[in-house]
Amino acid sequence: MRQLNTILNAKNELASMTQRAQALQTLQQFWQLAAPPMLHDASKVTHLQNGILTLYVNNGSIAAKIKLLNTHLLMQLHSLQQTQAQFANFSVTSIVVKVQVLSAVKTPTKRARVLSNNAQTALTAFAATLEPSPLTRQINEMIQHANKAKM
Repeated sequence: MRQLNTILNAKNELASMTQRAQALQTLQQFWQLAAPPMLHDASKVTHLQNGILTLYVNNGSIAAKIKLLNTHLLMQLHSLQQTQAQFANFSVTSIVVKVQVLSAVKTPTKRARVLSNNAQTALTAFAATLEPSPLTRQINEMIQHANKAKM
């Protein structure tokens, strides 16, 4: 771990990026302590600039909930700033919420399953050995459906 920190802090560019990442991580912790679990799990802090805390949320309902709880959340953030030294320089006067819709994963289309001739013959023979019951009806419907699909 020490070698990794040495490498990250060796170059000015990496050092500034590491500082920025650590600042964002601390800011995210600040938000997580102030917000209810439902809200902080569905939101990410992007930056704090001129007292404006900017959050990205996954959907509009979370954004609306944060806007409804805005005053309460600001009071929580202010209280944390006063009581915990690590958050002393985080002065939040307002919260801006931006919705960032995550791209949906495309689900592959399902192929229609077709009964083979052997399976259809075996099911027909099996259904013939059964007494009339819901199972027999379902097997016969499945066979009829398979016949329609083959036409």
